[in-house]
Amino acid sequence: MGLTIYGELIAADPGSAELKMSAIEAQIEHAQIYSNNNQYSVAVPLFRKTIDQLAGLDQNSDVVQKLQTRAIFYLSNALSWDGAQSEAEIEMDKAIELADGLAARSPNDSGVLALVWLAYGLASSIYEEASPTRSLHFAERQFAVAEQAVNADKADAQARYNLARTGSRLGFVLTLVGKPREAYMRLTKTEEMFKTLVSDDPKNAMFQRDLATLYVRMGDTSEKANNLQDAMVKYQRSAEIYKQIADLDVRNTLARRDLAQSLKSVGMTAIKLGRKEIARRELERSLALLNELRSQNAIGKWDEKLLDEVQLSLTKL
Repeated sequence: MGLTIYGELIAADPGSAELKMSAIEAQIEHAQIYSNNNQYSVAVPLFRKTIDQLAGLDQNSDVVQKLQTRAIFYLSNALSWDGAQSEAEIEMDKAIELADGLAARSPNDSGVLALVWLAYGLASSIYEEASPTRSLHFAERQFAVAEQAVNADKADAQARYNLARTGSRLGFVLTLVGKPREAYMRLTKTEEMFKTLVSDDPKNAMFQRDLATLYVRMGDTSEKANNLQDAMVKYQRSAEIYKQIADLDVRNTLARRDLAQSLKSVGMTAIKLGRKEIARRELERSLALLNELRSQNAIGKWDEKLLDEVQLSLTKL
């Protein structure tokens, strides 16, 4: 349901708390769509507006606190991607405090655990460069929550999917803190989990995207260990999957952004292996995608940095 329709319904029934909560939830998801498309100048103010609205509601309500947690950690993630790291960390501290409070009061509530799981994952994400040790702390907490959910119901496909995603993140962060062997072991175990999920549901685009992300992380781990041939293979696998996803929906800017990053990784690894023709071809493909995203105003500061790196690498070939 569109935000305009919610406004009309609330105007007709201003006393409906249920309508107000539904409208706020829709507003959060609406803002997150802008964030996913790198339109942070729209997403950030919308998140802040939503948080202000929630501040005027019953602060003892678990429903309100759940929405506050979600809005704040999404705001933090958007700020981090847009280069406002200090602000992102301040907001994430608020989100984690809310999430931990909800978990303490409702330790067996599956909805609360899902929210806490997401909060820990985003917290780990925003600290990847600023503080890898803290990123690992949240990745380990997220993994513990995911394991708890799987142990509660091993037949729950969503729980198994969340555990696989968490294993992928944990393996990646272990690489950041200088534990490549442990990282690769974790990522290899996770690869088998994702292959099973994809085999059970081959048309699930989210499973495919997360498998591609896993291959990026395996490539990064191999690259840091100077196993360049394996890194090249993993980056190429990720690019193949991202391209399949991007080709299914030309409006999917996130998939094209992911593809641009993977192609850049293939190109940079090819340079190290002395394969200049492959390097030039893949870097040019990456540059074309990034320029296309820029023309659509769907490029953030992180992507601008990526674009500059690709251009510089091409000038050196």
